[in-house]
Amino acid sequence: MSRELAFGLSGAFLVLVTLVIAFKAILAGDFKPHRVTYGIFVLITMVTFVNQVVNGGGYSSYFIGVSFLGVCGVFVLSFKYGMGGSSNLDRATLAAASILAIYWIASQDSRYSTVIAIIIDLIALIPTIHKAYKHPKTEIYLNWTISAFGGFLSVFAITKSDWILYAFPVYIIFGNFLVVLAKFLGTRNQRKIVPSTS
Repeated sequence: MSRELAFGLSGAFLVLVTLVIAFKAILAGDFKPHRVTYGIFVLITMVTFVNQVVNGGGYSSYFIGVSFLGVCGVFVLSFKYGMGGSSNLDRATLAAASILAIYWIASQDSRYSTVIAIIIDLIALIPTIHKAYKHPKTEIYLNWTISAFGGFLSVFAITKSDWILYAFPVYIIFGNFLVVLAKFLGTRNQRKIVPSTS
């Protein structure tokens, strides 16, 4: 087994682990996925997966392909167990993502569209970052941390030296870190606000 294949399979396996954790947390009420974020994630990961394959991403495509299936599942569950979709921030996020998506669809260059996809994905993450800070108990650390590590492994699964192939996996690490940071700061802030009962 080649090094790239080993990293690719490891990254995909970590995504599966993340999904098991996420689905159990959702059903237990510990994780309330944001509907807007995951709705946009479905479209982004699908197109990014196609672009990764078209541009010769090799085994790193395994990570993104499994991620696509995962976000589809979380999005479906978000209708019953999730949060968001009607606030001004949600509407602004959808508007900004939609404008970029139209421009993105019009682009015929799969390399350039990957960059736009990352920007849209980051915009989609804003409601979840906000939620993780305001309602930290609706997110779980393990889910985002393992996903970030999966992105890290997928970087080493790339078989072709091309910056565009590294862009999305590296972004995955950064994006997941932002959610973890938001939850941490939100939890710490709430501890400061709530008076001690001791």
